Amino acid sequence: MNRLFSRLGNSTENCSLEEWYEVAPCKDGAARLVRLSSKRDPLGDVTFPGIEVAFIASFYVRGDVPALVYFWSPHFGGLSYANAEARDEFFTLIRFAMMLGSVGSTSMPSLQHVSNGFDAQVSAIFGRDSDYLDGKHLYWLPDGDMISVALYSVSGATDTFSTRSILEHIALNTDYFRLKSPVWNSVPMAFLFSHVHHKPALVAKVLLEPKCFNPYESEPDGWFLWPWQRSLKGGAERGRVRYAPIDTTSLVFDLRKSTIALEQLRDENVGLFSAFIKEVVGVAKEAVFAQGGFFDNETGDGIVAHFCDFGLPLDAAIKPASLRAFAAAQELIRAVHRICHQFQELLNMGVGGLGASVGLHSGKAVWICEDNIVSAYGESAIMASRLTAEADIGAIFVSNYEFQNLARCLPAEEVSRFERHPYVGKEFNDRAQLYGYVIQVADPPNVVLRSRRKIV
Repeated sequence: MNRLFSRLGNSTENCSLEEWYEVAPCKDGAARLVRLSSKRDPLGDVTFPGIEVAFIASFYVRGDVPALVYFWSPHFGGLSYANAEARDEFFTLIRFAMMLGSVGSTSMPSLQHVSNGFDAQVSAIFGRDSDYLDGKHLYWLPDGDMISVALYSVSGATDTFSTRSILEHIALNTDYFRLKSPVWNSVPMAFLFSHVHHKPALVAKVLLEPKCFNPYESEPDGWFLWPWQRSLKGGAERGRVRYAPIDTTSLVFDLRKSTIALEQLRDENVGLFSAFIKEVVGVAKEAVFAQGGFFDNETGDGIVAHFCDFGLPLDAAIKPASLRAFAAAQELIRAVHRICHQFQELLNMGVGGLGASVGLHSGKAVWICEDNIVSAYGESAIMASRLTAEADIGAIFVSNYEFQNLARCLPAEEVSRFERHPYVGKEFNDRAQLYGYVIQVADPPNVVLRSRRKIV
């Protein structure tokens, strides 16, 4: 199993620029198609004795409704923008998998129990192909915060069948998902699937359409792709792939006066500083993920994150990237300041300026996902970083452009809380009179107010 897993490559969902060169149109036709098929389905050549698997589905168990976050079927290699027939077939299986998740994620019923107890629902899903389930079985495998189910049939002599084959097949799929899939490792999964799990058509879009990605072809209108896929464009005449920037809202957070706070720790408490920073960065990430943001990197005592519009239909009810980034920034500052307030108890002298500053800007950026690490490079990230450097403690500093975006969407009362704020930047000086807008979210914990004393 370990040797087999190590040979599995990346999929179309997270191939690098260099990996896409291998399937350039100028390459040998037959070899190119084989490579492209293996990227659409890295597990396509994997077989286990004695079984034929129809699909393996995995659900993220959070709250009352398990969300279908992973789906594999042995014919994924044939997926493409043009192959609507294959997508329709998988859509039927995804609908059935979602039904299984809703009725059996806790009881883990047999297929016979499902067929007998939910006959009307099963018939509505398969229609004329109601005999599709004949001779098949279900195998459930709980695994921490995820539960998986396989629909399979026994091939060969049934008296020699062992559940080990189906168990290993499910385990290989779930290991691949947890270790190599960007959906588990890089995507704000809980946020995204909470907005689509109630509609099979939306779930199918998220699970299937990124697997059809091919940078040498133009995706159909309304197609769902990950932001790093949208940042890859190819030219058939050159057989090359290039990076192309997409609309992005970047958030940069910095913890101010953290070095001074370290210096004010008593000797016996110095070891607690790492735990403090870890907690601060942790709540910052949670605030980003809760609003559908993508974590980029830690900056020591801060983070960089990015937001984009997912391009899903309106019934997914996902707010624009700017609004979600602004909401994340507010929650981030409040959560960080609660932690900073508690941390003051450990200091010799209180640090009045200990707190969070955030910069926000929307612009163009190139997204890259390599080794399941998401990064975005471009105007949005650079400008957000510079805004953070000039932001007040406990405040969000946004560019003028970002303010105009927010002003069109936020309630008038909240817009009125913004104040014009000068921006200097690296290339300018005060004479340029550049400005953005700042909104104070929270006062720094235990701010030290200086009183003037008359000298006599």
